[in-house]
Amino acid sequence: MGRILRFLQKTPRTVLTSAAILIAVIVLVDWRNPVNAYFGFLYVFPMLLVGTILSWWQLSLIAVFCTILTEILDEARIVLEPYCAESDIEVTWDIPGSLPSVWADRHGLLNVLLNLAKNSRRALEGAHLKRIDLSVTAEHRIASIRFCDTGPGLPSVENLFEPLQKGADATGLGLFLSRAFMRSFGGDLRYDAGAPGCCFVIELAIAGNEEE
Repeated sequence: MGRILRFLQKTPRTVLTSAAILIAVIVLVDWRNPVNAYFGFLYVFPMLLVGTILSWWQLSLIAVFCTILTEILDEARIVLEPYCAESDIEVTWDIPGSLPSVWADRHGLLNVLLNLAKNSRRALEGAHLKRIDLSVTAEHRIASIRFCDTGPGLPSVENLFEPLQKGADATGLGLFLSRAFMRSFGGDLRYDAGAPGCCFVIELAIAGNEEE
């Protein structure tokens, strides 16, 4: 038992959460199947319980989740600009000179940004103006990253974050998993229906007493 607890304490919560999500998706595909039902009962619920327990061990996870937002955005710029340039998409960055540290999983957040860029790249294929605008604000204990493109927007936002939607590109899990990643470390991902084009907002909790 001691070895198991030490292993769980060292395992990043996002890994356990992601595994639980993927297993849950498999089970939800056909929950009437006795094998899937047994598999879900045996693995999904214990993993979700472990994720909850790990969230209480905040002191042991601070080094993993307390992240300098500016550094993540610098890494994102290195990846996103050449990726978008391949499709002649301009990327603009409106980022303050100083940003607070946030609670985030660095790789998880980068994957969310890359997934949004992939969606925008597909949406901008036939657009006359091809541009992605990223802006960042920090207020009221929340740092917000707005990711907007000049595409035609979404025809329907009903069940936007639901998995395995009919007609979805690729696996149909991109936005579902992206929001799950964000929520696994206390953030969120939402769609701004009032903005032109297609606009998503990534929200991150500001760490400690920092706020700009």
